[in-house]
Amino acid sequence: MQREMPFLDALPKSSWVANSIVTGWQTYRDAVVWCWQNRRRNSRDEIGDQSMFARSSGAHRPHVSRMLNPHTKAPMDLPPDLTPSFEAFTGWRGVTQYMAKIGHTTVMEQVIAERNAA
Repeated sequence: MQREMPFLDALPKSSWVANSIVTGWQTYRDAVVWCWQNRRRNSRDEIGDQSMFARSSGAHRPHVSRMLNPHTKAPMDLPPDLTPSFEAFTGWRGVTQYMAKIGHTTVMEQVIAERNAA
């Protein structure tokens, strides 16, 4: 029996988005949409890419469309548990950066706080 290779494990590491771009995002959705529109794996087939992301992350395909389409009439937020697979698929760490921005923390501040708590 042949085993399936996890698609997301085969992708290169995600990159950080330039701080000048991150500071321009006003909402979580802005971060998600920017990362999607600038994804590294872009076949120019929007529906096909959304379907591939849904299959690889375990998300419901119609929900993915509502999460990633900037002009949908019924927008949905990307669930936090899909953030790692979303960032692996798009090749950008923008969602994580946005969350750190609104929390007014940096990764180093988080590491220091964890060490002090231990």
